[in-house]
Amino acid sequence: AVNPARILGVPKGSLSAGAAADLIVIAPQESWKVEKAGLVSQSKNSAFLGQTLSGRVETTLCSGKIAFPFKNHARCKK
Repeated sequence: AVNPARILGVPKGSLSAGAAADLIVIAPQESWKVEKAGLVSQSKNSAFLGQTLSGRVETTLCSGKIAFPFKNHARCKK
């Protein structure tokens, strides 16, 4: 988002030519169940464990390079 970047003085939040391609690709209609084995952080607890959520990040791009393709990640279950 542009405003948080402006507030922090970070040159981000733009999809214009020459800007860093930091973005995510989402599947808003896809649902998934939060499971301990699928958590990527070092902490394995979450208030959402066992819940089914709507919307899923498919790919994360940092500076135009794929940083994390959730779709192909073995620990993430649909």
